[in-house]
Amino acid sequence: MPVLVRRLVNKLRPGLRVEIPRPVRILKQRLLRPQEVERAVDLISRKAGPNCALPVLLDAEQDCPAVPAPQLPARVASAVAHVPSAVVLAKREFEAWFVAAVECLRGIRGIAAELSASPDQENIRGAQERPA
Repeated sequence: MPVLVRRLVNKLRPGLRVEIPRPVRILKQRLLRPQEVERAVDLISRKAGPNCALPVLLDAEQDCPAVPAPQLPARVASAVAHVPSAVVLAKREFEAWFVAAVECLRGIRGIAAELSASPDQENIRGAQERPA
């Protein structure tokens, strides 16, 4: 995720310097418990300092992302109202987004030029282990 954010910032706002601290990984089952996401984002925002933004990325794994999705942005925003935040849920795992975009990435960083996207990207499991 940090590499993706750095590349997006560089593309959208060349010259803008961003510091991306090490991501905090929390199991989804724990994070969705009452008050856990609030506690986590409050702690992370305090560690990050006053000029931070807070992306929250969850892999839905085998669950339907539409179930936790409606209340999560409000829960995060209420916990850290002073910090810009965004909540994104990947249907299975966010690494599958790269598998879905493989045709745009062909020939870059060792990705084979002949690869094609899977027709069922949202249901891919184990995207990190897929060959490039």
